[in-house]
Amino acid sequence: MRYNALEHGLTVVAEEALQTEASVHTSRLGCGEGGGSWSIVGELVQTCLSCKGIRVTVYDLPGQTTKTMQSLLPGIAVG
Repeated sequence: MRYNALEHGLTVVAEEALQTEASVHTSRLGCGEGGGSWSIVGELVQTCLSCKGIRVTVYDLPGQTTKTMQSLLPGIAVG
């Protein structure tokens, strides 16, 4: 997982989402096979997207057991 590359990508997504008034729906980017840490990725999602007023929903794959993010990351919904 290259966190700098992810941050750049999220910044590009944020620019487009703000221009089109879109929300963002995603998985836990890079936290499965990519080996990334959700504590770092989640902060990037929050900083680059939800802190700018972009609605974000993060989905977990069926059968995965993970902690709910609602209390950890304000502004990010769990789908």
